[in-house]
Amino acid sequence: MNSNLDQILSAYIGKLYKENIGKGPENVYVTFGERYYVVYIKNYILPYEKMIQQDGDMELLDRIIHIVTKNINTQIVQYIDDITGISTEETYSDWNIENGSRVLVGISKQSYEMCSTADFDYKGEQMLHKELIKLGKFADSVPDTIDSFCLNSKIFIFERSGGTTKMEKEMELTGYGDIIKNTKKQIEKQYLSENLCIKNVLDIKVIDIFIDWDFINNKSIVVLVKST
Repeated sequence: MNSNLDQILSAYIGKLYKENIGKGPENVYVTFGERYYVVYIKNYILPYEKMIQQDGDMELLDRIIHIVTKNINTQIVQYIDDITGISTEETYSDWNIENGSRVLVGISKQSYEMCSTADFDYKGEQMLHKELIKLGKFADSVPDTIDSFCLNSKIFIFERSGGTTKMEKEMELTGYGDIIKNTKKQIEKQYLSENLCIKNVLDIKVIDIFIDWDFINNKSIVVLVKST
């Protein structure tokens, strides 16, 4: 597999955004774990997004970003599958309007060759897992299991299984899943951003928090990005 894969993908994603939206992001980071990859975009906000944000219609802004991002993410996933020869089985995505940042997480059943298992264990893993369980109790959504990995010096990914309620599954099936997702995101992101234990374990400021759910398959992803 190409050792410069991250640069190749970053260039492709930047070009894809420019072709589809008219403006490409200045900063695109692509990181691979054993079965994961994370596409992290920083400082990317469009003029019309700023206008909607200033107008205060956050529901409209979320809906627009969701539509645009879903289309682009589909193309990104297909390109990654083609270039790696490994099929992406699950995808999760989120954005932080305040920071102009976006993330795409892909999960496969096979391992990516360029990944070193030395990066998987990290200091404070069990403590962070306990805080994620507390978060589940706070948000009335306690996971059955939590797996986590440190993909590099900045990106931590947590895979939560379980905790989805019957109502959440029904809302997803009837097309209202995004409504409850947005509410849960606000609750969980506020909890995590104010959590002193997480700040102490990571020993540095967390600059971005991303969360997404797959209500049907009873799973969710949390991505923490810390400053260097």
